[in-house]
Amino acid sequence: MKMLMILTSMIFMFGCTPMQITPLEVTDTNNRSEVIIHRESAFTAGGVNMIFGANSNDYVKLGNGRYASMYLRPGNHELFVRSDQGDKPYLLNIDLPANETTCLRAFIDSSSVGVAVLGGPIGFLATRGSSTFNIEKIECLSKEKLSELKAVNVTYAE
Repeated sequence: MKMLMILTSMIFMFGCTPMQITPLEVTDTNNRSEVIIHRESAFTAGGVNMIFGANSNDYVKLGNGRYASMYLRPGNHELFVRSDQGDKPYLLNIDLPANETTCLRAFIDSSSVGVAVLGGPIGFLATRGSSTFNIEKIECLSKEKLSELKAVNVTYAE
């Protein structure tokens, strides 16, 4: 019982990394880069939300088997994925070309599988120093494959 109280206290002291979705900047239709990110459907960490963002801004929350399409300014961006459990983000520095589509695959970091399965206070404490998710640039999925996933809307600033 004492251990449970200590763990609960630690959670309140450290707190989770708050997710604050930032609306995307509206881009000029003649000078923008489309980014499509999909999260593979997996049993491990299936109940853990993944946050995708760029340059320290959270843009979208993706659950298992979901994808999002968004427009960013062309140029260099520091993209990231992390869980909503307070873990360390996985960073990907990438150049986004104007008027092209860049596709990304998000997946569970195999070195943190045990941590992701634990969840709760133990998982929270264990994930503070590692990343639950990774991303990589891939060839874009076919429309058929993309239609098997559920689309998540992103918001844009007015």
